[in-house]
Parts: sequence; C-alpha cells; structure tokens
Amino acid sequence: MLVAGGRVAEFVAGDATLQVGGGHVSYASLSGNSFGSLHAGEVERLDLFELADVTLAGGRVVDSIYVQDQANLTLNGAEVTTELVASQTATIVIDGGSAAQLRLFDHSAATLRGGSVDQIALDELVPDRQSASVTVVGSEFNHPPGLLPAAAVFIGADTALGPFYLAYGHAFDASLNTVYFYLGRFY
Repeated sequence: MLVAGGRVAEFVAGDATLQVGGGHVSYASLSGNSFGSLHAGEVERLDLFELADVTLAGGRVVDSIYVQDQANLTLNGAEVTTELVASQTATIVIDGGSAAQLRLFDHSAATLRGGSVDQIALDELVPDRQSASVTVVGSEFNHPPGLLPAAAVFIGADTALGPFYLAYGHAFDASLNTVYFYLGRFY
C-alpha cells in the first residue's frame, strides 16, 4: 500500500508492503515478511512483529513504535516523539533522526550510530533472563543528571603470585580517569 497524501485510519497486514510518502496513518501493524518505509508524513503508532523490516527515513511517529519477535527497524531520519520499544530478539538501528525514549527487553538489541536518544532503559520482563544490549557508536545520547558516559578496559591473568587484575576507566564528560591494580586473592 502506498500512502502519498490523505489519511489512513488503520493498516494491519502480514506479508505486505507499506510505503508512506506523505499524509497521515493513525495505526500500522506489520508482520510476517512485511516491509515498510516512511519518507514523509506522520504515523501515530507502529507495531512490527515476526520478521517485519521497516525503515524510517523521514517523517514523524507521534505515539510509539513496538518492535517484537525478530522484527527489524532502522531509523534514518525520522522523529519518534515518545517511546521506541523492542522485545523478544528485535533489532533496532538508529543511523539518524531522534527518539525521546528507547526501551529494550528480552534479548533485543539496539545500535546507535547517529541521531539522538534522550533516554535509554534496559529492562527485564522475566526475572533471571538475559537482558537487552545497546551499542553506541558516534551517536548523541542525552544522559540523565548524575550519569556520565564512560568506557573501561579490564585485563586479568592467573599468575604464580595469584590472580592479577588491571583495569582502566575513563568518564568522557568529566575527563575522569581511574586505574585499578590488584594482585593476590580476595579475602
């Protein structure tokens, strides 16, 4: 389905293609081997399931986007004004554009290579399950007050004198550096 102008109340389909080049879509849900793209215009809510693959190259998502069940979403230039949620091994790539909140559950993953995200939350829906992961490469993350973006490198070895640990940490915004050295057993 191609939406170039006007208004669509609801689009729900499996094994389909949705292209929005303008206009307004109130609700879209894609599943199966569906493909979609948003180049201009506005979508209020977008749900992706079961291997759906969508690229948001422009335009605006007003309400929220839910990506589940191995679905893939690429954000290249669109604006997501509320939340972007991924669960159940879904994948999100943000190359440009912006999202107010990114929430990840249950083995889902996100890669931020450009654009901006105001808030990131990693949650577990089921206790004792592996959580989600985020990789940030050259993207702007507006961290909340009290948190600093940082990186660390750890090295450990088993030596004749006991365990050896060496670590280096760096907080980027505050230019804080820390070196950690430990030799021997913890008692």
